[in-house]
Amino acid sequence: MDDVFESIKRGLEQTLEHANGRKEIAKIHKPKSLDVKTLRETLEMNESGFAHALNISVNTLRHWEQGKRQPKGPALVLLKVIAEKPDVMNMLSQPNFLTENFRYERA
Repeated sequence: MDDVFESIKRGLEQTLEHANGRKEIAKIHKPKSLDVKTLRETLEMNESGFAHALNISVNTLRHWEQGKRQPKGPALVLLKVIAEKPDVMNMLSQPNFLTENFRYERA
C-alpha cells in the first residue's frame, strides 16, 4: 500500500511542477496511429460490419482507412485493444452490443 501511495504522491508532485512551468518533468503519452484498414482486413470483416461493431459510420471508417482522418481518444484506444486482443471484436460484433451496454448521455 505504501508503494501505491508513493506513486500517487510522486505523480501529483510532478503534475504541480508541470503546472508551474517545469515541463521537462512531465511525460506526455501519445499513442501511435494505427492502420485501420489492415486491422479490419486481418479480422476478415467488411466495412459495414466493422463500422457497425464500432458504432461509427462507414464514412468515418473510410476516412480513417484513407488517411484523411485519424481515430482519436476512446476510438483509438478501442482499436488498439482490438489489435492486441482480436477476440474483443466477437463481443462487439453482437447485435447492438455497444448501444445496449454503454449509453452516452449528454450533460
